[in-house]
Amino acid sequence: MAINNFAIRGVVQRFSIEPDQIKAVGGAASPYLQIPLFLDLHPIAGSNIPNGGGITSFVLTNIEASMILPGFQFKTAETYKICNRQVKHKNSFYLYLDFPLTKEKILVIENHRKGNLSISLHLDFHFGIFGAMPFNTNYEPEKMEFITEYGTSDANVVIEISQSQWVTTMLPGLGFQGFEVIEMPSASELIPGKYKASLTELTEAQKYFGQGDYDKVVAHCRSALDPFNKVMPELKEFILSKSEFEWIDKINSSTFDWLDTLWKQTKNFTSKAHHPPSTGHFDRHDAQIIYMVTTAIVAYIGTIDSQKEI
Repeated sequence: MAINNFAIRGVVQRFSIEPDQIKAVGGAASPYLQIPLFLDLHPIAGSNIPNGGGITSFVLTNIEASMILPGFQFKTAETYKICNRQVKHKNSFYLYLDFPLTKEKILVIENHRKGNLSISLHLDFHFGIFGAMPFNTNYEPEKMEFITEYGTSDANVVIEISQSQWVTTMLPGLGFQGFEVIEMPSASELIPGKYKASLTELTEAQKYFGQGDYDKVVAHCRSALDPFNKVMPELKEFILSKSEFEWIDKINSSTFDWLDTLWKQTKNFTSKAHHPPSTGHFDRHDAQIIYMVTTAIVAYIGTIDSQKEI
């Protein structure tokens, strides 16, 4: 839970936000984050009118809120909430702050997010202070309350949304769907079983990429490379003995060395996703590159390896 406070005439007013209660709604057509703000307000006392009674209450007129999300240096979204809640005694209640987003903003967030999502909020609380002025009506003394002063008090708070909550409920609520990074070659009768296993892993990686779980993308990419642990030495000998692979040397005389190094380095790099902590290692950009490189390696090895059976 994120907790902070602001002050009105020296009296502390508390507020809190429970990340588990934040909702992502509106879908792709109108995505926005709905953040429940719990306010715990207390009355103030004093006087600012000469010979004129005491200040007994204030009114919280409205709240202006701005949000900064990963990938943005300035405000990501803003909202304005009318409140008009008069506080004469201890008063606790919820307000809901709706922050509109766009598909482009969500994509920027995903390109910078690693694991949990950190949200920074700046809140401006606008209020009016009541005063009481005595007067006589029909020779009977009375008092009338009216606003004698307006003011603003501000506060900041940081909210941490867990990766599981963001990926499983919030991204779908915003209508966000990851796009396919690259098409895998179609499976065929010539592709060996170990290649099909890799294809299955890459399909899973693509699914998690669409869901925004980038560490699982990388973990499945690593698993996609596992079936080729023993095939690399045989593959090198086969490539060098076949004239139909002369195009390899024309592209790069060290093609296999490059492939072998890339394969080993990719496995080492992706192994991070298998060790605790299991989240927050990779962002969307990392996962996209690793997925594309792994896809290229698997497709390349699988295609050549399948030729050995002909």
